[in-house]
Amino acid sequence: MKKTGILIFVFVLIAGMSFAQIEDPKIKEEIEKRGISEEEAKQQLDKHNLTEDQVKKELESRGLIAPDRPAATAAERLKKQEQERKEAEAKALQDAKKVLPQPEVDEPKPVGPSEEEPEPEEFSDLVYGQHFFKENSFTLIEPNDNFKAPDNYIVGAGDEFTVTAWGNVEFSSSYLVNKEGFIKPFQLPRIFLKGLTFKDAREAIISNFGNVMDLRSGFNQIEVTISYSRPITVGVYGEVVNPGSYSFAAMNSALNALGEASGPAPNGSVRLIKVLHSDQSEALIDLYKFLGNPEVKDNVFLQDNDIIFVPTAGKVVSIEGAVIRPYKYELLQNEGLLDLIRHSGGLKPEAYRNNIQIERFVDDRQVLLDVNLMDLLSTNSDYELLPGDKVNIYLVEEPFRNFVTAEGAVELSGKYELRDGMRLLDVIQKSGLKEDARLDQVYILRKADDLSNNYLRLNLNEAINNPDSDQNVVLRPLDKIRVASKSTFVTDYEVSVLGEVRNPGIFEFDENLQISDLLYFSGGPKLEAADVAILERTRPDNTTATFRVNISEILNDPNSADNLNLEPRDQLVVYPKSNFADQLTVEIFGAIRSPGPYNFFESMTLKDLLFLSGGLREEAANDRIEISRLQYEGEEKVSVVIATLAVEEDLSLSTQDEFLLQPRDQIFVRSLPEFEVQRNVEVIGEVLYPGVYPIVDKNERLLSLVERAGGISESAFPAGATLVRNEDSIGYILLDLDKVLKNPDSRFNYVLKDGDVINIPKTKDLVSITGAVKHPAITAQKNINVPYHKGKRARFYINKYGTGIDKKRRGRKKLIFVEDPNGFVKKTKNYGVFKIYPKVEKGSLVSVQPKSRKEKKERDEDRQKTDWGQVITNSVSSATAVLTLVVLINQAFR
Repeated sequence: MKKTGILIFVFVLIAGMSFAQIEDPKIKEEIEKRGISEEEAKQQLDKHNLTEDQVKKELESRGLIAPDRPAATAAERLKKQEQERKEAEAKALQDAKKVLPQPEVDEPKPVGPSEEEPEPEEFSDLVYGQHFFKENSFTLIEPNDNFKAPDNYIVGAGDEFTVTAWGNVEFSSSYLVNKEGFIKPFQLPRIFLKGLTFKDAREAIISNFGNVMDLRSGFNQIEVTISYSRPITVGVYGEVVNPGSYSFAAMNSALNALGEASGPAPNGSVRLIKVLHSDQSEALIDLYKFLGNPEVKDNVFLQDNDIIFVPTAGKVVSIEGAVIRPYKYELLQNEGLLDLIRHSGGLKPEAYRNNIQIERFVDDRQVLLDVNLMDLLSTNSDYELLPGDKVNIYLVEEPFRNFVTAEGAVELSGKYELRDGMRLLDVIQKSGLKEDARLDQVYILRKADDLSNNYLRLNLNEAINNPDSDQNVVLRPLDKIRVASKSTFVTDYEVSVLGEVRNPGIFEFDENLQISDLLYFSGGPKLEAADVAILERTRPDNTTATFRVNISEILNDPNSADNLNLEPRDQLVVYPKSNFADQLTVEIFGAIRSPGPYNFFESMTLKDLLFLSGGLREEAANDRIEISRLQYEGEEKVSVVIATLAVEEDLSLSTQDEFLLQPRDQIFVRSLPEFEVQRNVEVIGEVLYPGVYPIVDKNERLLSLVERAGGISESAFPAGATLVRNEDSIGYILLDLDKVLKNPDSRFNYVLKDGDVINIPKTKDLVSITGAVKHPAITAQKNINVPYHKGKRARFYINKYGTGIDKKRRGRKKLIFVEDPNGFVKKTKNYGVFKIYPKVEKGSLVSVQPKSRKEKKERDEDRQKTDWGQVITNSVSSATAVLTLVVLINQAFR
């Protein structure tokens, strides 16, 4: 055996692991099984420089040891805590039994929560703990292959165990716990498991299999898991959101079941949740214990027909202010202020402990109580709280004062802790002094008793030389030590250079500096720099002066008169040569690839310009290149002369080798008169051959295109044909194709343009109605579609299908319009006593426009301005004239 164990460890060591010491209990156990002493193992492992974790992982991966199991739960601790609570809750539990309904054990029904979910509540109105159920923190666990039952899981009939062995013997098999409570593996006796914890059940199975397998040698390993958890039915009652019976896998704890019922209601308890087992035993769940130790939830597993009862919350108090979790909390009868602070996560560091205030209702009035938390902690006592109490813990608002500040010419400026008896030098030693610090004079800004500012002027040199002198003063809280810098009292002047130099910038001033030195500092002028520069000087009285200097001469002769001595704030500006020269250009227009202005250069030819501008375009007329040139006589412009030239394909002149250009020449490249690139139009819709067509000549018209496309189809609707013109972004053009087809000379037989799109739709047999009509389906954005009636006018459609004009929406008869499918709009013709409404064609849109409020307002204003006296006078005059005319006519006929 010992030899075998050593060989196993040698095999692991050869695998390349490192190990220093033997501490893991599982490794020690394997060492003892193999008969290897710990000292021998250490020697081998030290020899090969191995680690414990690597050996352990290698043994697990090779199946030589079983993987680690989860640590045992806190069942024993919880059981003891529950026993302590049982006496205090005995009476409450008996009362709960009286009101608990009994589940139907014979025929349990999987009843879930009600479909009507309660209205969501703000978490701030809930007791701490209830919000976990609102957030679905407790959901049911569904059985799957990854489920690992805890050690205290209670086995029942219907659970399925999977036993897996590897090593010399390899197999895997599943066993179902039958109604009698046992499993019967092959060639093994019955193994009774019902009612056992999973830990005990696993040990029983391993023990029985160990009777037929060699498990001690390490060559065989066995693993026992629960692969399926039985279904159970549990009743959830009391102050819960969705009470009822629920069915789920037995692997779920009481909190999972309570979460399925949506948790306690707002007035439900989270501290006294009772579980009544079907075997008459009882358990109590305190959610706050679970929140402090999540292992607690595994201690309450359920059996079939168990009951969970949530009573009304007892003592509910709230805490606000400087705590980790300000909230409402449910307290047990024996819990007080310290327990409340513990449940809330404890106090924040800035909490004020000397005075905690409690708001309480006593005898129909609200009172305020002050509690000193420091006294409670010092006396190891607590303060009793009552239901409805509101605890306020305030922040320490007064800022700290035990500090002084060092600033100015110190190495580390900032605040420093002030201790009793600290002096000026104590802080200076911490902050350090800069090299240019002034030691002859240091100031301390100190607050007087009336909060006014006082300055103490001290000699730091004397304090350093004699720490016991009165200059090394004792500091007070909030003192500010200000150390000045020597450079503060010295004016540093500068000079600068800008423009066309290699390194423009600002430089320190010296009384002996000259312009040549400044040019040296800046790296000298660039090649494109002009010889002339400007020195701008600002005098102490802020008046300015400007000097013109020749930097070329200065560089050639430092003794030049232009090499002026510099003064503080002088600025040298070096300009580029281009500032002193005109930019001469020539310009080319017309059928050239890149027209525009071009910089002129000496000996520039026409061929050079044609080449620079990308050459002639395809439509260019090579023999019509015009050159416009200014003719000068002396310095005055005389006239403009024009020359016309011809060039070959290689841009050379036809008659001579070169044509030299002059500044400001303008070259015009004309286009061939008859040249034109292909232009296309598109016809879509109901023609025999829709598609893109080229325009055959400049004057081709619409009808020609329709005929080239095979004419319109039988289902075409020419009245709805449209034309969209992309040229110049014109867009939609009104079209009456019916007239074009009947009369080629129609004004609608447009001349086609490049990019035109003609759309001939299919026949439409509907009419649309929209606007201010009474039909409920018609709104400002929607309309209705109705059948077409031949020969009917707009008013017919409005009355028959639109249920009339809606005057509430300000609809008016005279505002009836018809828009034909080709875009034509027709309006109602008003002849005073009668109106003629527009005709309606297939596909037309009938609309009733609302009367404008602006128009009504203008008419009202007109009425107010009317001179009714003048109206009456005019009416009488008109009537008199008419009567006179009638009399004259009668006399003539007699």
